[in-house]
Amino acid sequence: MAQQLHAKYDATEAFVLVPLYDVRAAAGHGALAEDRPSSESRAFSRVWLSREVGLPPTRLRLVTVAGDSMAPELYDGNEVMMDTGDTEVLREGIYVFYLDGHIYVKRLTLQGAQLMIINSNPVGGDPQRSDTLRGLDTFRLIRRVVGQPLFRRH
Repeated sequence: MAQQLHAKYDATEAFVLVPLYDVRAAAGHGALAEDRPSSESRAFSRVWLSREVGLPPTRLRLVTVAGDSMAPELYDGNEVMMDTGDTEVLREGIYVFYLDGHIYVKRLTLQGAQLMIINSNPVGGDPQRSDTLRGLDTFRLIRRVVGQPLFRRH
């Protein structure tokens, strides 16, 4: 189906396909990482992407959220759009990252030499968790979340 959409929309150049990674980024206790991308994609209007996201489509990827610790910002099953060109925590924002063998989607911010990992929904978990950067041998930033398309599932 993705190939049919690609052939149809590529001819008009009105739409672009954004790949959906075949992993679930946990907004809870962490989902096991799988490094195989999905053959599934979502079609987006080039005009909408330019206006709403402002990044080249080649830098965008989608990932599915697992868990509700980021509610009401993100719910279980939501798909979020990531910028593959933004891999450093330079400002507060929601990021997809790898920690201790799991992939998470959480709000990150730097406070001095400490990385703050923040849940939006304190119910069912710690509202805030602090880790020093020096102590995070298993931490790897994957991508910054730049948007949430409107096809929410909750």
